[in-house]
Amino acid sequence: MSNNTPPPPVNPTAALDKEITVGCGHFTLEKLDIKDTHTLIIVIEDPGEECDDEANKAMMNRLAKGGIKVIYLAVNGDKTSRERLARCDDMKVSPPQDSRHAKQVGLEDWDTTCLMNIGDLANNLDKKGRVVVQHNAPVFGEDEDHVEGLAYHLEQAKRRGYVDFVYFTQGTFGKCVNSADGKGKKAASRLKRKAKDAFYTDSTKNMMFSYNSAKALGEGVLRVSGLVFVQNTLARAPAHGFCRHLVGPRGANYNSTKSMYTNAKKDTNPEWDAIKPSPKAIAAAEAYCDPKNPENFAKAEEFSASKREMLKQTRQDQIDGLAKMLQAFNVLFGIDEGTVLYSSDKRWENADKGGEFYGIYKAVLDAMKDKPDAEWSPAYDPTCAALVYAFLCDESASKKSKVAEWFDVSKKPEEDDIFPATWKGVATLGEVTKEMTDGEF
Repeated sequence: MSNNTPPPPVNPTAALDKEITVGCGHFTLEKLDIKDTHTLIIVIEDPGEECDDEANKAMMNRLAKGGIKVIYLAVNGDKTSRERLARCDDMKVSPPQDSRHAKQVGLEDWDTTCLMNIGDLANNLDKKGRVVVQHNAPVFGEDEDHVEGLAYHLEQAKRRGYVDFVYFTQGTFGKCVNSADGKGKKAASRLKRKAKDAFYTDSTKNMMFSYNSAKALGEGVLRVSGLVFVQNTLARAPAHGFCRHLVGPRGANYNSTKSMYTNAKKDTNPEWDAIKPSPKAIAAAEAYCDPKNPENFAKAEEFSASKREMLKQTRQDQIDGLAKMLQAFNVLFGIDEGTVLYSSDKRWENADKGGEFYGIYKAVLDAMKDKPDAEWSPAYDPTCAALVYAFLCDESASKKSKVAEWFDVSKKPEEDDIFPATWKGVATLGEVTKEMTDGEF
């Protein structure tokens, strides 16, 4: 071939067209002993919102105990990073301060921990390192600059051949809160673009918290996940059109209440379909669902109509659904069926430790303790943690492959160049936690 002969054309989609046949099909390194110190996990988190991040940390701490290095970076926002880390201390999910393998800092202090650890990977020239970023929180404001710096150094280490960098996040990329348009999209896109491979977990299919699985992650996770479950199930979002579909048939609040009632009811209680709401319950539901409710505003009605069509609900379905929910709370826990509790009520704060709503919290938790494997609510971030763990198992010389067993992973990326992974539901949160605990990593 002469020097004047143009090079053959490059097929920009060639990498996308390759058939994936082994494991998850995304082997970035040779098979390694999974406890190899050349693996670093960086978790971007926002503890203090509900309980997913704290549960995720309790799971990842198990990998750190086995030898993998884990760095937790807490974002700022409506809470400071220090407040978020104090919450982890209170729940007893923070890694020990003297841990050689796990550290937690605010995202603003990323360079004090990440640069040293990335440097350690780069200095081990006999074996390429691997960095896994698990992105569990929206990043915005001044934190964007810190992610920019982190992404830059990961890109440089990858470009020089020192490390491979893989990105994981929870929820459809570009649509879920961690990466949605507006707040969070810029930082998420920056990280994803620099990764060798990127994955997200389908937010509609998740492992679930139960009394036993939450307790396996620690008493703090049990206590707070129980409060989140009670607050989100017994209490309502504001009474406007953006939220009414939740209490109608096939709505998330309706379904979770039905599930809780079915699992917690006594033999003497009526079946769900046999519950008959009292006039007080019906009146309270009508007031909540009334378009003229003072909490409502005109813009919400268009959304409400679209949701009714999507879920095949009528306005009367929503009234009937909420009335049945209120009556069910009365049957199980003695709560006045004419009272609608609101999740924004300040009395929920620290209700797991005392206060006016502590009795409600304890009554629900005691009922669930009697059915310890009954599932409560989705564990979003822990499902992403399961994908990270499964990925590491597939790339381990000593662990059984897990990705194909636990997840359906697309063989081709979506247009954002990220692979969707869907939880199959073949294991419980407690079983996955035990897997991550058993044996050395």
